[in-house]
Amino acid sequence: MSEWWPRMSSETIVGPLTVGSRWRTAALLGSTPLVPGMFEITLELSSWPGHLAGQHVDIRLPGSSRWQRPRSYSICNAPGAGGMPTNQLRLAVPTELYVDVARCGALEVDGPKGDRMAWASAQTGDRPLLLIGGGTGIVPLLAIASAWAAQPRRGALMLMHSVRSRQQQLYSDELSLLEMECGARVMSIVTRRTSAGQEAPRGRIGVRDLEAFGPPPSADPECFVCGPGSFVESIASMLASVGHPHEFIRTEWPVALLRAAV
Repeated sequence: MSEWWPRMSSETIVGPLTVGSRWRTAALLGSTPLVPGMFEITLELSSWPGHLAGQHVDIRLPGSSRWQRPRSYSICNAPGAGGMPTNQLRLAVPTELYVDVARCGALEVDGPKGDRMAWASAQTGDRPLLLIGGGTGIVPLLAIASAWAAQPRRGALMLMHSVRSRQQQLYSDELSLLEMECGARVMSIVTRRTSAGQEAPRGRIGVRDLEAFGPPPSADPECFVCGPGSFVESIASMLASVGHPHEFIRTEWPVALLRAAV
């Protein structure tokens, strides 16, 4: 699930920062099944301070013994992207949570949070963006890519998504649109074959993939990496080994994943 525990390397951020703790009621507007075990829910808040692409929120469901403890989920949508009102949020959540939220019709939200993983165009300018996600780590990167696509002038964007199987690949249609309509470069990597007849897995992302697909360190790209802890540590180490400065590598990983999705 898109439940995050941050561990990040960048110290500079432009735009709205984390808001002090304040729980707000959010109404459930709609839902969409994503992959087995996950739904996307759309929430509306009557009062919302705004957020940056890449940030997350804490949520809880009062009256539920299972969901009373706050849990963190990345926001799927960039603020205002696609004409979506800025007080609406899209979250990718486990089916069990969706069922309980649908029963109640509302939940409580605290945020936005996650300053260092957040992105605003002013901090990158016309420098390239390199986004690398493992499994559900694609969620905040999708928000960043959507915010990038909305900019009239922008640098190049390259997005790599590592996933165990095609059946667990989140937001494949939106990633295709980013590539076809906005000029982003997108690479999806299937790491394991789960049944006979499926495409052969190509293995995990390696140094050669980063050098062949990503921008060179001389272009000063800003790199965002999100996914399981071992995945994030491996990718960040490889980025540094080929010359990307540590201050341009931002990392974050999930506490819980959909069956270790990479």
